[in-house]
Amino acid sequence: MENDCPICYLCQGPTTHRLYASLPKIWICKKCGLVFHYPQPELDFLKEHYGKGYFISRSSVAVGYDNYLRDEENIRMSFRKRFRYIDRFFVKPGRLLDVGCAAGFFLSEAVSRGWNAEGVEISAFMSQYAQRSGLRVFEGAFEEYAEKADAAFDMVTVWDVFEHLRDPRKDLCKIHRLLKRGGCLVMTTPAIDSLPHFLFRERWMGFKEEEHLFFFSKKTMNSLLAQCGFKVRFMKFEGKYVSLDLLKRRIGCYWKGLSEYLRRSFPTRWGRSNNLYINPMDIRLVIAQKI
Repeated sequence: MENDCPICYLCQGPTTHRLYASLPKIWICKKCGLVFHYPQPELDFLKEHYGKGYFISRSSVAVGYDNYLRDEENIRMSFRKRFRYIDRFFVKPGRLLDVGCAAGFFLSEAVSRGWNAEGVEISAFMSQYAQRSGLRVFEGAFEEYAEKADAAFDMVTVWDVFEHLRDPRKDLCKIHRLLKRGGCLVMTTPAIDSLPHFLFRERWMGFKEEEHLFFFSKKTMNSLLAQCGFKVRFMKFEGKYVSLDLLKRRIGCYWKGLSEYLRRSFPTRWGRSNNLYINPMDIRLVIAQKI
């Protein structure tokens, strides 16, 4: 046990230690296995962090996205595929809240399917983009939105956002309050108990200090959801649609030789316009019901 080590967020166990020496702010609990960032960043830092430079980034391996807006087609295709799972749990559309809705691409897809949808987004750049598109989006942190919102949602979605929350237990309890009886939470988040993390360890792309704050396994995810009044109904590894250009650069983080072969073998222009469904088996999709 190291000096001044943090108490585990999930089980309050004192036996935490750094997961990797090269990642000094990433800790693991020996008792329950939760992996988390410590210390947590302040809310003002996060509001500044998720600006335009996060969604249009020079190096998405280190922070954010290459160009979230330019990748709209692939993002929408990914959401359409995820509706196949959502539709299993809803006979008809209802009222929906998307937490961390970014430019509102999922909200737009939901509205086209008959959902009464609104969102919340901490990034002023993205929330204003969504608002200009005619979508109902609250600009600010979810914790600020939840203080004013009424409890009437059939579904709350948290796409690639749960790992960014400073206090996921507190926010899950707020989501629980906002859902109708029997309503569902649907989310995706990086899986620490995945093969890519096992193979690449500290080089795993799921680690982004100051950005990804919690890393859940199936065990720790089930534990936290149960603490907050949810029962898991569905869980699987889920992929997304990407361009070949992005895939080549991401592969380069692990295998430079393979990335160079793909770069030479396929034209960049073709790669940027193509839609490839890739599932590296390190993002977990979870559907949990309020009980």
